[in-house]
Amino acid sequence: MAKKLQVYYDGIIFDSEIEKGYYIILKEKELKNEIQHLECHKEYILIPPFSCKNGTFSCMKYTPDFVYLQDGETHAVEIKGFARSDFEIRKKLFLYQHQEIVYHLIAYSKGTGYMEMKDYKKARRQIVINNEIQRRAKKIQDEKDKLISKRNRHSAIVEKYKDKKL
Repeated sequence: MAKKLQVYYDGIIFDSEIEKGYYIILKEKELKNEIQHLECHKEYILIPPFSCKNGTFSCMKYTPDFVYLQDGETHAVEIKGFARSDFEIRKKLFLYQHQEIVYHLIAYSKGTGYMEMKDYKKARRQIVINNEIQRRAKKIQDEKDKLISKRNRHSAIVEKYKDKKL
């Protein structure tokens, strides 16, 4: 597995430039008092360490990228380009244990910017549909252009021999 490219900014190590970019947005909101108590990589213990007949197990943690307060509610933010296989179970355990927290799963693309993953998926789906429509329209236009060219060649030949007798 390739090493992750980490980014250092404002005394914090981020997993990506995209995560750092969202931090900058949240930091600006904090400076404007739109949010309070911004924390990065706050750890939540999902399952404490335990021992059983099968052995000793370390704790399971979930670490959202950002946690902050807004209008008296705690918000947790996770920035995802892709999710590791264990992400969904950790997210579900976290949400089950902290049902009072407003959770944001954020995606980023150059075309859409930052947006909630559910909205991002809809936007991406619409982009794919639009691209397919454009591809089909171009194919139809190319076929139409070929037929027009063929008709023009045929018309030129007909015109050339129209007044000649066989």
